[in-house]
Amino acid sequence: MNVIQTKWRSILVVLGMALLFWLPRGFGLAQYATADENAWLTRSANFYRALAHGDWAATFQRHHPGVTLTWAGTFGLLTTYPNYPTDADRDFGWLAEELTPFLREHGHEPTELLAAGRQMAVLAIVLALTLSFLFLWRAWGMGPALAGGLLLAFDPFHIAHSRLMHLDGLLSSYMLLAVVALFVALDQQEERRWRWGALMVSAVATALAVLTRSPGIFLLPFAALVVFLQWLRSLWQDHAVPSAPVENQGNVKRTTTFLLTCFALWLLVAAVTFVLLWPAMWVAPVTTVREVFSAANDYAEAGHDDPIFFNGLIYNGDPGAAFYPVTLLWRTTPVVWLGLVLALGLLLPAITNRWGQTNSPASAATVRLPRFMRHLYKPTGVFQPSLLLVLFVIGFWLLMNLGAKKFDRYLLPVYPALDLLAGVGVATVGGRLAQHWLPRFKSYSQPAIIAVFVVIQAGLALPHYPYYLTYYNPVMGGGKAAVNVMQIGRGEGANLAAEYLNQQTASRGQQSAT
Repeated sequence: MNVIQTKWRSILVVLGMALLFWLPRGFGLAQYATADENAWLTRSANFYRALAHGDWAATFQRHHPGVTLTWAGTFGLLTTYPNYPTDADRDFGWLAEELTPFLREHGHEPTELLAAGRQMAVLAIVLALTLSFLFLWRAWGMGPALAGGLLLAFDPFHIAHSRLMHLDGLLSSYMLLAVVALFVALDQQEERRWRWGALMVSAVATALAVLTRSPGIFLLPFAALVVFLQWLRSLWQDHAVPSAPVENQGNVKRTTTFLLTCFALWLLVAAVTFVLLWPAMWVAPVTTVREVFSAANDYAEAGHDDPIFFNGLIYNGDPGAAFYPVTLLWRTTPVVWLGLVLALGLLLPAITNRWGQTNSPASAATVRLPRFMRHLYKPTGVFQPSLLLVLFVIGFWLLMNLGAKKFDRYLLPVYPALDLLAGVGVATVGGRLAQHWLPRFKSYSQPAIIAVFVVIQAGLALPHYPYYLTYYNPVMGGGKAAVNVMQIGRGEGANLAAEYLNQQTASRGQQSAT
């Protein structure tokens, strides 16, 4: 296959993945609304008006801060109601339904504008996920990247939040992109243009994550940790290779300079992007940043304003450390569970050896794996990125667990990482198992095992269209059992109930309202 054919094949694969990311997220966006979405539509309208009138301070709409979402809402308004800033003579409050009457007076339905804002958010999410897949392809190779990307494409919990005009789908997608691009950026074996391009993308994605929701700030210490671990790894490699001390010192110095330069440039680009995309930072940077992080601290300490139901009990504050592990079990899929179990066949041997120092199949014997599993353990390029993803999952879970205010969606950034880790297990260990048991079909075993897992994943998610939030892990008992364990429902099916009530009352000349 020549260079041109290879290039076009790569382009088609990336475009195909973009389409698969979009398909479960891009349809039926006007069917119903969930809690808080009207508030974000109102904030987007105020944000648009502030931009149009040059009132930069008024682009501070909320301390989340939700800037990326209000940009998405603004672009949605530009496609459906471009004259909004001239028609609206004031900002509207988001606690009451102030915007809805105004829109209807001017010939627009709120659901029309909400759907447009959702579509813009979906496009931003699809772009972030597609770029993540592209960098995963560079870091892991086609098989693991494809398996992980497809499991993520049909992850029901991620699909559900990607379709809403809310923050969590955007936050999780930007955090994923920032992390996987950073892996490529810090790989000194990678081509120079890919390294520096990935570094810029990671920095921009980090800024977008923080602009979306304050927990995105976790990416800063995580990036510092990744840089430090890469530096330690370079030290171990230099000591492991017999060479002159002077040469070792030169290697360490070059690596240290490279990593520090990368981290400094990463911080600079992230900071510049953060300021450029939030006009409030142009006029009141100190006040703006202080408001965001003081509010985040208040949320972490104060907990829920309203009681929350969890594990059969009603809590008036923090539901406890068990909340996120339990909700994770309910919101993930059996496919991801099995993929993670398979991934242990790669990660455990890597952990028991030095940081990525296993360079030969013979070293697998030191891990004391069962004999039937030893043929599965072979050196691949997925060890270090996979272990770093594990650190990301653990670190973000610990951060969110510190807060007294807990919702299952607050842990959403962990779900894409788990999907990718499961994809590694499916494509590597699962593929090798298939090769071992079905040697006649060796060349087709990996694609076949990936296809089986992805089809099952899609089969679990797609029947819940368009109410993907109604998915609960069938192994745990599904939706019928979930009502006894956790707080459920965010407006799914309310449109159907309204239609039914209107049909019942219309014949009697009455109206139904909630």
